[in-house]
Amino acid sequence: MLSLAQGVGQSINKVGNWSNSLALTETSVTPDGNYLVRLANNSGEEFTISNVKIGDTNANYSADLFQGNAQNFVIDSSDACSSGDGVTKQVTITFVSKNGITKTEIYPVDTYFSCENYTVSLLANQCEVCSTLVWSDENATGDTWYNHTDNCARMNTADFDDPGYVGWRLPTVDELDAVKASYPNEDLWTSSPVPSDTSYAYVLSSVYLDITDAYAKAINSNGARCVRST
Repeated sequence: MLSLAQGVGQSINKVGNWSNSLALTETSVTPDGNYLVRLANNSGEEFTISNVKIGDTNANYSADLFQGNAQNFVIDSSDACSSGDGVTKQVTITFVSKNGITKTEIYPVDTYFSCENYTVSLLANQCEVCSTLVWSDENATGDTWYNHTDNCARMNTADFDDPGYVGWRLPTVDELDAVKASYPNEDLWTSSPVPSDTSYAYVLSSVYLDITDAYAKAINSNGARCVRST
């Protein structure tokens, strides 16, 4: 497992490798073969990263990358290396535009990965179910857990401005944790109560950039992004 830190490890290689839509700004690989790429969105639209391929190794994602934002992606591999050495690999990124168009970009120059241990913040977690989820674009204003639970349920009714879809709800802690890098400046409720005290629920904190549990469902005020299955 990779440990979290406040910044990407200081020794990660800066590559500055640009495609038409994405900038590949940092790379590294641990001795046991965990590749890291940091991708920046230099396009004029939001899109969802769906696959990152390093050489012959693939990792599927469902991670939104907003215009001007950057995010880390880790690809597990068996390509062991020795600390201080390096490997050169072809990098291929597949993403889906907001209009549903899928595009694959192969970086024009093979990328060098320095072999070293690293720590990662805002890690884009892989999530088996996330590819089947749709997230609301509306970040509701701060409110209690109970009111936001009702707000998501209200999106399933005929008076909502996007009729025809049902199943809107608050995301679970695992679902929100998997996409937390997409919402670095938002405090968001999850549907998951704290087992030791169910009057509290887990929240994505913009201060810690991680999931915390110190929020009373009936008292504290946070935002919410409702989610549904496709």
